[in-house]
Amino acid sequence: MVVNDSQDTHISTAQRTEAAETPLELGPALTLGLNRAIRGDSSVLRQVLSDNCSWKGPVASYDSRNKIEEDLRNVGSFLSDPRFTVASTTPTGDATYSLEWLASATWPLPWTPRIVIQGRTLVRLDSAGGRIISMEDTWEEAPVQALIRHLLPGFWDIWNQFCSPIAERYPHKVLRRGRGYEVWQFAPRLVLRPTLVDRTNSRQARMAYVLPDFSFTSSVNTRGRVPEKYFTTSPIEAEITPLIETNTVSNENGSLGSVQTRANRITWAVQVPASFGLEAGAMPDPRGEGYNPLNGDAIEFERQDRRVVAVANYNGSVQDKEAVELRAKLLEQLSMDKAKVALGPEGRPKAGFMSFDGKVGFNKQGRVSIAVYEYRPKILGKGNKVYVELEE
Repeated sequence: MVVNDSQDTHISTAQRTEAAETPLELGPALTLGLNRAIRGDSSVLRQVLSDNCSWKGPVASYDSRNKIEEDLRNVGSFLSDPRFTVASTTPTGDATYSLEWLASATWPLPWTPRIVIQGRTLVRLDSAGGRIISMEDTWEEAPVQALIRHLLPGFWDIWNQFCSPIAERYPHKVLRRGRGYEVWQFAPRLVLRPTLVDRTNSRQARMAYVLPDFSFTSSVNTRGRVPEKYFTTSPIEAEITPLIETNTVSNENGSLGSVQTRANRITWAVQVPASFGLEAGAMPDPRGEGYNPLNGDAIEFERQDRRVVAVANYNGSVQDKEAVELRAKLLEQLSMDKAKVALGPEGRPKAGFMSFDGKVGFNKQGRVSIAVYEYRPKILGKGNKVYVELEE
């Protein structure tokens, strides 16, 4: 599928080069065409869809490309920051493909809710294998249910008097329930993963509770008549793994020796707003002031495909002793239920903590600019989770 490229700021340099020189694959071509058509430029979409392309979905159906273009322009004028991203493309037969996708936008309500829809589209190409002649959508959840879940403000948004934009939460579905836990499947997403080494070896330091300073590469002005726009996401995930560091020391006699000390490696996962797509290469440099790899610091954007986790409710914070105890109970129950736990590089279970009482703000360039930690009385329930990643 040959597609001439344009100035799409959400498409990475590599994709722009590929589009200009070689045929784009189906997924990137449709992503590029739809996102530009929403902003009023249908030149790419006309290379992707045939004139009589039909599109059937849960909320609307079209029998021509002209009608599709018209409705996409209407979407672009009604919603803010709309974004369509094809996450995967799977051949299903002769000139037919199944596309897994994410669609997101900001709804025009005073509390500016973000809506993220996950779905699949069955696509059929023409006999030459060039342009699309039909598309049929299915959503992961019913449209009314999705709108209600995303558009209505949550209890904690009201409790905190909308002190920051409502957090965007990536779609997930509950696969099953066990004794004291649920199994969630997350949609593909892009995350920011900062890592530091905590050498305090103390729970009281609460190093995992807040993101490291080098995660922040910009700031936002939240005051004034027109505050600066930014997007927030939640939860903030944190994994803590113990490690032994070996350091060289000088002995009294002048010889060199070594000493081992205990430390913890803390790695966070902050989901990037869906409006930025899934391409890590299209994001800005995530290294902020104070970043020092010699101290064990690391930070990168990483794409995560479909991910399955077992989650248990926890009414506390990330480094509470009780959180460790709950994780052990969850692992024990998963073992009894014969669930296959995912292991990390060191052979330890991939487990951590989801802080729903915290959210991270990204500015319009995709830079981390602010973190908000909400006050939630324990008596009302913090809504946090302990999780264990599964292989499914």
